[in-house]
Amino acid sequence: MCETIYNENTMRNLQTPCYIFDFNVLSEELIGIKKYISKENLTYSMKANPFLISYVENKVGKIEVCSLGELEICIVKDIIPENIVVAGINKADNYLIKAVQYGVKHFVVESRYQWDNLKRICSLCGMNNIMVSLRVNIGNQFGMSISDAAFLTTQINDDILGIEGIHIYMGTQNYDIQKVLSYMRVLDLYLTEIKRDTGFVFQKITIGCGVSVKYFNDKKKEGYDIWPDIVAEVNKKYSQYMVEYELGRKIAASCGKYVTKVVEKKKVNEKTYVIVDGGTHQLNYYNQMFGRRIPFIKQYPHRKQKEKCTVCGSLCSASDILAFECYLSSIQENDYLCFENAGAYSVTEGAYLFLSHSLPAIYTLDLSGKLVMIRDAMKITCINGG
Repeated sequence: MCETIYNENTMRNLQTPCYIFDFNVLSEELIGIKKYISKENLTYSMKANPFLISYVENKVGKIEVCSLGELEICIVKDIIPENIVVAGINKADNYLIKAVQYGVKHFVVESRYQWDNLKRICSLCGMNNIMVSLRVNIGNQFGMSISDAAFLTTQINDDILGIEGIHIYMGTQNYDIQKVLSYMRVLDLYLTEIKRDTGFVFQKITIGCGVSVKYFNDKKKEGYDIWPDIVAEVNKKYSQYMVEYELGRKIAASCGKYVTKVVEKKKVNEKTYVIVDGGTHQLNYYNQMFGRRIPFIKQYPHRKQKEKCTVCGSLCSASDILAFECYLSSIQENDYLCFENAGAYSVTEGAYLFLSHSLPAIYTLDLSGKLVMIRDAMKITCINGG
């Protein structure tokens, strides 16, 4: 990793607030993941960070999209259609039409309605040999019941749609293998009951296993990497199946840094507040509220003397707290704070339109250590002003 790029001089040349996506760290994360599975068994869920797809395409088996917008990004980036899996709870006609016309062959369906609609679209577009995975319901709005899945296994009577597998999502930020095993029991129920009732045997299982990332600088167990444990359990239980692992946060989080500049430091009622040019509308850590759990933060320049500060963003909201009563090193105006593990979701999931602040600039750090701006800061007055 080109750690030397992260210094005070580099920070002063950045347009803040901004994100940096470090391909060196991303490469190391992918190498670590693929110690346990092959490239062909790995799917990248691009909702975690769409800016990474051009880099990861050749390092994973497939890229999962969940909206027309994500599909269109893949098309603009020339992602090979055979490497795309179309998913999402709402698959409107224009989404499905664009997918099948682009040549996508792999779809996840969540209901009998989605099955029928996909079949209708494929017929209209003259497409066939489309492969479908049936998504399991785990007690929320996603996926289908056992009875609906069983029914669909009896509907393969032409060459338009075929069933290649079954798909289960196991939640997010999973740090307890027992939770994962509980979802595996749900999957087992589907596999055994469908085989018993219809005789259908699935060939492939896709698992969205929700591997956790350690976001916070505390001793809580959350963030414990159970990835090796998951693979071991899956290998033990499902050795007769082709297994695909769908990962997003696990792949993307560690490569991202969010850099924001200190614009003011003030003392109010014996408390020190640090105001930065970014905010919580651009930085989003799962399971953090009001900055009470402190993420990993690096300060540029770094000084020896520590002081307790609360880091607040630029929003006119008392909830805009990035780090509550954390320890920084004699922080001053024009210093820079770099929040680690910001590569997943923050870049797309924040409340970006609040107060009409510009969208942050985005940089990538390539494998040679070259820092490249791939998106300048973007004004949004045309969005909020009509």
